[in-house]
This record gives sequence, C-alpha cells and structure tokens, in this order.
Amino acid sequence: PLRRPPRSCSTASTRPAGGARAAPDVATIVVTGGRAPAALDLARVLAAAGHRVVSAESVRFPLTRFSGAVARSVRVPSPRASPAYAEALGQLAREERAALVVPACEEVFYLARAALPCPVFAPGFDMLARLHDKDRFAQTAATHGLAVPETRRLTSPADLDALGPLGPWVLKPAFSRFGAHAHVPPHPRGVSLAVRPSLVRPWVAQRFVDGPQVCAYAVARAGRLAAYAAYRTPYTAGRAGVWFRHEAHAGVRAWVEAFVAAEGLTGQVAFDFIERADGSVVAIECNPRATSGVHLLRHAPGFADAFTAALVSPDASTYVGACAEPIAGTAVRLTLPMLAAGRPGFPSAWRRAFAGSRDAVYDPTDVGPAFGQVLLLAELLTVAARHRSSPLDAATRDLAWDGPADDAAP
Repeated sequence: PLRRPPRSCSTASTRPAGGARAAPDVATIVVTGGRAPAALDLARVLAAAGHRVVSAESVRFPLTRFSGAVARSVRVPSPRASPAYAEALGQLAREERAALVVPACEEVFYLARAALPCPVFAPGFDMLARLHDKDRFAQTAATHGLAVPETRRLTSPADLDALGPLGPWVLKPAFSRFGAHAHVPPHPRGVSLAVRPSLVRPWVAQRFVDGPQVCAYAVARAGRLAAYAAYRTPYTAGRAGVWFRHEAHAGVRAWVEAFVAAEGLTGQVAFDFIERADGSVVAIECNPRATSGVHLLRHAPGFADAFTAALVSPDASTYVGACAEPIAGTAVRLTLPMLAAGRPGFPSAWRRAFAGSRDAVYDPTDVGPAFGQVLLLAELLTVAARHRSSPLDAATRDLAWDGPADDAAP
C-alpha cells in the first residue's frame, strides 16, 4: 500500500470529476500527452492499480478524455507555449494535490524544466536533451562501450559535402521522431537538396547498418530496470510502427541494462536497434519518453509499481521490485493506422498478424476511446491540412522538442 505523500503533493483531489472527493489513500497522478495511445494505457494501468488519474492535454479530443480510467480531463495550452503550459500544469497539480506527473510524449522536455509542486517521472532536462540528440546519444553510448554506428554531426552544407558519396550513410535530423525526414540508402538523385543542416537545426549522418529493426522500451529507477519490453515492428505507417510483438532478445536486453545502469537513469526510455547478421545489435537512436512498448506491458504484473514506487519512498534507489515484463507472445496493434497502411490485398501473413493481436485502444471495459479516436483523428487531419503537413507531423506539432532552437518558439 502507498503511504500518503506530503500535503503539498497530497493524494486527495479538491474537486474530483463527479463531485465526490477521492479516498484519502488514493494517489492522484497527472498523465500528460493523452492524445497518444501509450498515454491511454498508462492511465488505464495506474487507475487499475488504485490511483486517481487526471489527464492534461492541449488537443481538444485526446484519447484519455473518453476513458473511464480518467477521473478528470483538462485542456491546457500547447507545451511549445512553455511558460503558459508550465503555469497550467502547476495550477492543475496544486488543485488536484497531485502526487506525480507521468509524461507520455515530448512534452516531457517542457515539464522537466517546469517548477511543479510534485515530481515529474523523467530524467532531468540535460539528460533528456542529450539522449534525444542522435549525435550526442551515440557519443554517450560509445563512452559506455556500447555498440552504435559511426555517427557524424552535420551543421552546414559543407559538412554534408564532406561525407563524399551518400550511399553508405543514413541522413536524419538530430532531433526527430518516428523516422520522420530520415533518408535511408539507396538514395534517390537530389536527396542532398532535402537535407539542410545548420547550427540551429543540425542533422546527423549514420553509417548504414543492414538488418531488421528491434525496439525496446523501459522504465528505469536509479539505474535499474523496473519494466522492460523488446519488440519488432514489421508493419508500419510510414516508418512508425503499428503492430508490435514482444520478443525476448538477449542482446537488446543486455545493451539496455548496461546503458541504464551507466547513466543511473530514472524515467521512461526507449531505443531503436538494428540487428546484424550475427545476431548482435547496434543502437541507432534513443527516445527518452514512452513508446508503443507500453501496450505490451499493460497487463504485466507490477508495471504500475515501476512508476509509483517513489510514492512509497522518494529515494528511487530503494526500489527493489522485480522487473515487469510482457507475457510471452504478447502482440498489440493500432487498428486504424494498420488498416490504412495495409498491404495490397491484405496477404495471409498480414491477416494472421492482425487476428493474432489485440487493439491498443479498444477495451471492452473502457470502450469510449475506441469511438473518441475518430474525433482525435479528425482534429489532427484538420491541423495537417491547415499547415500542409503529414498527419504524423500534425500529431506532434504543438508538443515536439526539436532542440534548443525550439526554446525560443512562441
């Protein structure tokens, strides 16, 4: 059972949804980034563990707004309007006497520097920025003796020209997500015209490594794994995965454990790997936030404890719980994007993968988000049309952090 936090981060809400007060032993936890299916599952996991969950989001129709796991859903300013966003989150945390804030998306960068009356479950801003930067992450991993591809920072057209032939290089922004704007060999003619590195918007060139991709998601506490899942994403929309199956990969597990321990990390962190022909892996990037690996862990015993152990003891180093891991063979899909990105004719392998997985959004005990996602999709498509961007870019437009240049963004 949880001990009640200090009164400044108390467990009881001043005005829970429905007009009733929360029970005095129930911790109120604010989950942000509620547009993301991962945030929805985090809310469900924390609510199932007995906590009161409040959602804070800047879009009008986040998935968490429609979930029975969420006691109150609050619309806040865009995280990119960081002073207003931080002020709104601080006010919400005080109103709700929140014990903890759990971010799901890149709003974590704005929360990490906000003066909130309760903890944010994330590393400090400097570590977040270092891990999100693909060049600095590669340098960090290499200093720990961990395998990464040769990586070069590009801050000018001259740096791009100095690479010589682009055939062996993967080109991508130093700060990006979902594989957006990445250029992978074989490169079409004129690819260099699409790559415009600068000091304020750097790119990286990574030596191309051939092989399938393996992903990992972890929750760490003081350098120890508290939750972990590794998975492959053979079906994608663009380069974003839409189908995920847990796979016990010893090389990935060892790499993640070593990195988390070397960094003494506390928070959520995810990695993308390439598996070489001999079964070894190299890490190509890090996402210091929640990813779709959350879905594989939703029913894993002890997953909620990975986040809430600090409510029992503020000293993260005292966490001695077992590492939560998915049940063997767990497979999850994002149904709408998987259907939209379906293979021509929906071949038998695709149909088997679809039938052998559960939907990340639909839950028979919490059906609201399955219907609400249509409104969220319409909202994001409207944003995409307004800004002439892809729906994937629209989904993160108001919360992405693309490096120090974004700190001056309005």
